[in-house]
Amino acid sequence: MSIFALLLLRVFTVFAEPLDWQGDQWKALLHFEGSKSNILSGFFLAPNGSVSLADEWQALERLKKENIAEASCRYPARALVYGWYQEDKNLEICRRWIHYRDSFAADQIELVLASAFINSPSSMYGHTLLKFRSSKKNEILDYTLNYGAETGSVVGLPYVWKGLTGGFSGYFAAAPFYLKIKEYNFVENRDFWIYPLQFSKQEVNILVAHSWELRDAIFPYYFLKKNCSYYLLDFLKVVRPGIPLTKPFLFWAVPLDTIRELKSYNLLGEARYRPSRYSKLKYKWNQLSKEELKDVREIEIANAPKYSDSASIAYEQYQYEIERKERERNTEYENYLMNHMKEERQNIFTVPEPADPLEGHNSSRLAFYYERNFLELNYRGTLHDFLSNSDAYEEGSELSMGDLYLRKKKEKIFLHRFDLLKLRSLSPTSFWSKKTSWYFLIGAAGDEEDSIRCSAWNCLQARLEGGYGLTAEFLHTKFFFLAETAFHYGSSLEKSHRFRLGPRIGFYRDLWNGAKWITEARQLFLLTGDDTTYREITGGISQTLIRNFEARVHFYYRNKSQLKFGLAYYF
Repeated sequence: MSIFALLLLRVFTVFAEPLDWQGDQWKALLHFEGSKSNILSGFFLAPNGSVSLADEWQALERLKKENIAEASCRYPARALVYGWYQEDKNLEICRRWIHYRDSFAADQIELVLASAFINSPSSMYGHTLLKFRSSKKNEILDYTLNYGAETGSVVGLPYVWKGLTGGFSGYFAAAPFYLKIKEYNFVENRDFWIYPLQFSKQEVNILVAHSWELRDAIFPYYFLKKNCSYYLLDFLKVVRPGIPLTKPFLFWAVPLDTIRELKSYNLLGEARYRPSRYSKLKYKWNQLSKEELKDVREIEIANAPKYSDSASIAYEQYQYEIERKERERNTEYENYLMNHMKEERQNIFTVPEPADPLEGHNSSRLAFYYERNFLELNYRGTLHDFLSNSDAYEEGSELSMGDLYLRKKKEKIFLHRFDLLKLRSLSPTSFWSKKTSWYFLIGAAGDEEDSIRCSAWNCLQARLEGGYGLTAEFLHTKFFFLAETAFHYGSSLEKSHRFRLGPRIGFYRDLWNGAKWITEARQLFLLTGDDTTYREITGGISQTLIRNFEARVHFYYRNKSQLKFGLAYYF
């Protein structure tokens, strides 16, 4: 081969190999998606580092030449990945970094799932964070890394709106695990599921280093997609840049789905369960006899409890009510209970481990229904309703988003209903746990029965509905009552709108293995707008066939009855 040919081959080889700043590793370290980084500020060396991989690389090279120890301690993950790490313990930035790293003393990294908290829009799907396990200390002293939004004092609809539109800034923050136990296990009463992640010690070291790099970084925050679970996957890509962990999540990222994504790449170990204070207390109350129940409820300072276990449960109940701000702290009563608890019997109850959340049905659903007058196709983006199999889901909760129904009636195909967001919390109240029930819906639906001026598509009415009430349990059946308001708007209505108020009553229960039943009725009385009555009865029965397949029967009555049969597939 000629010298010219060899030189030409060398030139083509050089141009064929990407430079370091063009590789997946550098993009992962800078959290690039497409042509720019997810990080808004507080992270880059170069003024335009958030949009230029090359400029940030060159700025880092300049800093290395000036002071490689400072570069190593400001960006230790970059230094560990590319093999140029050096430190100077006399340098302030290095002293701070070394203290941070040694505080973690991490051997392993774990993913923690806090179960759903439907009363908070940002956590209604659950919440995930990372825990850095250290063999040198008790687990509660491990450090965690959490991604969250800085919401300030914003509440109500502005809170929801800003969360949906990226109006909040997000950030990573490290904190001891015991603070997260208090926040989630005790205050919000959410169970923990802890999944070991299959990363090497060197990869764990890099992730600790990268968490230090992100200490001042600001990200955009969105409830639906760029949330805690999405950015944790993005964070883990730093040590697995070739795996497209975030790619499947185009419109939303649900914690359970992101965990399943990790499992699909064999990065997930076997889960362990840490029950909340509520779960422990609920199980303890359910184990007591009638005599013991009476004894716990009647404990007073002047009377020693009849059973030592009664004092133990009374103490747990007292702490539960303190955390929920349902009572004031009473030091005398607290000491009394502690003095009457037997040390060896305080942990007599062990809460049985429920089903792993990953064993529940998948998040999205496709269903087909037959009714004698129409055919119906239903697509739901996420997540769960009262007729869905409740294994691994919060009892008494319903959370549906992107629920769309297409109907074929005679020769017409049209949108019959679209629920943008539907939330219901119908958890039973009890003498030891006072819970309220509530309902919220925003969407649109057709109503051919309510107006003679419409057909098919032009029957759609925008809907905003809400309600508040109570649920009680009797003979394994949950009975609920809600006072509801409903605002409907559409051109098919004679006055274009109506505003109504009225009650909803109903019950739901499990039947046999994998079967569920719900029936409800409501009547809305007119306050303003179209003067039409609104009285309906609805119900349904479902039977799980296998994990992600379900048979359903739905009943509906208003002026005339409908009975439809369907099959649903979760994916």
